[in-house]
Amino acid sequence: MRRSLFLNETKMSKNLQEIANDVLKRYPNEDRVHVTEDGQAFFDRSHAINHSRRNRTGKVLKLESFEREVKETGKNPDSVKTVKELSETLKTANADEVNAIIQAENALPYGARKTVITTAEKRLKELNAQ
Repeated sequence: MRRSLFLNETKMSKNLQEIANDVLKRYPNEDRVHVTEDGQAFFDRSHAINHSRRNRTGKVLKLESFEREVKETGKNPDSVKTVKELSETLKTANADEVNAIIQAENALPYGARKTVITTAEKRLKELNAQ
């Protein structure tokens, strides 16, 4: 399906936002993406500028930049504990603490980390066996 280049400003911005959201969802380590009006997405702004100026349409394309939105969990993703830190915490955690860690992992904007979930489930099995 080919996207129309003759979109009004509001519709074009919405489509670019959807593209940006999709790209940021697929690349959790990236915090910013630049999208040209033809739907091309770039992490490097200079690449986006070059594409907007030199493309097959021969005209200068509009360019918009988007940043990752932080989920309203009350936590900054930069403050999230590392897998190693959580693994150490899980060694001595009780069932309530383990369940809280699992909930926090599932609330991360980029999704739960498989290693943390596996370690937490293992700890829950240990606690249930006691």
